Order: sequence, then C-alpha cells, then structure tokens
Amino acid sequence: MWNKCTQAVNTGHFAVGPRERKSPPLLARRGQVKLVLHIIDVQDEPDSPRSCPDVTHHTVMVKKKRVRLIAEMARKIRAYRELKSQPRESQRYALDYDTMKRPYTGKMLPVLAWPDVRKESRLFSLLASMRMFGVGRSFTRKSWLEDHTEPSYWQITKVKVDYTAENMDHGKAWGVLTYKGKQESEVKEVDKVMYHDWRLIPKHMEQQFMDFEPLPEPPVRYVAYPPLLRAMLLAQHKKATGSVLTEEPTLPLKREVQLNKDYFRRQEQEKQSKEGTAV
Repeated sequence: MWNKCTQAVNTGHFAVGPRERKSPPLLARRGQVKLVLHIIDVQDEPDSPRSCPDVTHHTVMVKKKRVRLIAEMARKIRAYRELKSQPRESQRYALDYDTMKRPYTGKMLPVLAWPDVRKESRLFSLLASMRMFGVGRSFTRKSWLEDHTEPSYWQITKVKVDYTAENMDHGKAWGVLTYKGKQESEVKEVDKVMYHDWRLIPKHMEQQFMDFEPLPEPPVRYVAYPPLLRAMLLAQHKKATGSVLTEEPTLPLKREVQLNKDYFRRQEQEKQSKEGTAV
C-alpha cells in the first residue's frame, strides 16, 4: 500500500496523510506564480517502520493576469475620439431655408411643413432669446392647439445649450409634460425640439392653462373581440346573410341579462323554433 506525505519547505516536519498537509510555498517570478509541491512516496510494510525513500518535486506554473495600462489608455482614447467625431445637433438639424433641405443628410422636409417652417419657430429659437434660457416658462405646440381642446404644454426645468451653434439655438431641454390636462409626475427630456411649431405661453395665460381640471374618463363598456373570434364572427355573418358586416363587432364587458334558468329555457325554445324538431 502506498501513501503520500507532504514535507514543508521551511520546516523539517513530515506530515503523513492528506489531512495533515500544509500549504506549499508560493514563489513569484516575473509576473508568474510558481507553485512548488514536495510529495514523498511512502511504502508501508507490515513489519517495518515507515520510510520515505523517494522525494518527487512537482512544479505548477500559473499565469498571473497582466494589467496592460497602455492598451487600456488607447482604448479610452479611441472611444473619446469616436464620441467627439459624432455630428452635433446644430450640424444634423441645420436647414437651408431656400431649398428646404438639411445639408448634413441631404433630405428635404415634407411639403406640408414648409408654411410652418417659414412662420413658426423651433423651441431653442425661443429659448435663446429669453432670460435664463426660459427655465420656468411654459411652451406649447401649434399642433396641440389645433388637435386638442385640453391644454397641452411643457414646463421647462433644465436647459443644456449647444454653445458651438451659431446663434446658440440648439441643445437639449428637460421639463414636466402636461398632455390633455394630465400632468406627469417625473421630469423627462423634451422631444421634437427641432420642429417648427413651438409657441411661448404668455405670462397672463399660464395660470389658465394650469387651473384646468380634466373630466373623468367614462368607464370602458365594450372591447374588441380577439382576432380569431372576430374572424369567425365575420365569416359566420357573411355566410348567413351574404354581405359583409359594416360595424365592428364589440364584446360587452357588462352583461345586462341575468343568467338564470328562465334565460337558458328561452334560449333553448328559440333554438328549437328555428331548427324545428328532429322528427
């Protein structure tokens, strides 16, 4: 029977058995970890004491992770240059008012937007001419005034101006949105700031916009059928009448008929009167 015993390097102690092994020393050499194991093979004989005739040295080399500082710095520099090479908003949304094209992309604005481009203003065109860039003021859009009777507006809370623009009329803005009289609770970035339909709400009308109380929404009583059931109803109606159903079938959420025994008895009688008896 063969056993293994481990010998410590710094001490002359022999530990026999796997439970009494001590951790081997670690020697660091040039960024690597050298693990030296001293294993002694012991042959047990029934009539003789234990002896350690042979000593075998096992060396395991474990690579240590190297920190490449220059490569990491080069990666950060490439990411920074890529970020700086991206076009600014003043370059992307620049507009040639003679040809109605954006020079950066070469795309032409829709023809329906040309009157608003010549008459209306962008959001930052209004903010650039105001004190504190319009922080605290309210702005609405022409499309909101035409489409909704309820007040819809943005209350500006933060502005980040692109100072590289010629007239500082580009950038990002944040605020609280009130859409159709319902005010949102969180501040978010204002979208579509490059559209030419923004209008400033005068001071004497701001309180009128804010005092509006929206009407409670009526409860939902009907919902649309699932697609498969809707197709089955339309096919059944076309097969029975030979014409296409003009109205969209809806499913009532509240049943006005009580589901009792009389209701099911009447349903059965109507079915028998239509189909007739089996005899």
